[in-house]
Amino acid sequence: VNTTAAVKALTDVVVTSTNAKSIVDTFKQDEPIIFGPDYNLGNYINGVTGRNMVLWKGACHVHEKFAVDKLKALKQQYPDALVLTHPECKQAVVELSEFVGSTQAILNFAGKSTAKRFIVVTESGILHKMRQQYPDKEFIAAPSVDGAACNECNYMRLNTLEKVYNCLLNETPEVIVEKELAEKAVKPILKMLELYRLTEKEKIQRTRQKLTENANKEAKKILEQAKKEAEDVINEIKEARKMKSEQEMNRALNEARTNIN
Repeated sequence: VNTTAAVKALTDVVVTSTNAKSIVDTFKQDEPIIFGPDYNLGNYINGVTGRNMVLWKGACHVHEKFAVDKLKALKQQYPDALVLTHPECKQAVVELSEFVGSTQAILNFAGKSTAKRFIVVTESGILHKMRQQYPDKEFIAAPSVDGAACNECNYMRLNTLEKVYNCLLNETPEVIVEKELAEKAVKPILKMLELYRLTEKEKIQRTRQKLTENANKEAKKILEQAKKEAEDVINEIKEARKMKSEQEMNRALNEARTNIN
């Protein structure tokens, strides 16, 4: 999705790091796919899906610069820390990780995990949000190959509060895309939304099916237990009746003996 309108106009469907696997999974396993612009993300998707997509050799300048040797050293320094990595990182970095996912997925994982310390291998801007949401946990930025303590996106840093304020106030600067190009470029975005809705719908259906199956299993278990308890009660009643009959018979015999005597 991080491409120009011109590139989108040539594309069948766009993806994000969050939904890339879900979108790719909607195509047949042997469907020929050209994946771009991020080679590392495509390589990761190939690995988790068993596909052999043709990959464009582009990369995010932030995720490309994480140092494998320095990450290994950091893991040795903090052996209890879990490594959380963005899928746009190199395969060697991904292989050192306990969790791989998009920025939002990393944030969610950190919240659900019982671990208290994490090494974060993605753009350092996420660290503020992580520390804000989970103040009882420690988040360590992974170092880059150029020696920096963390990796920052030069382009994200061009956005400032002042620029956002002026943009909202004056509605400038305006970006105008040629109508014909815009009509072509929006199609792969709509296709992504359509396919993603289908995958989410399937997830909901699978969840409902699983819940129904679990409910049926639980109901069957309850019925079996109730049946067993009912059988136990019936057996107890039979036993009580039997004992009562024996007692009455013994009483009658005793009365008969008494009368004879």
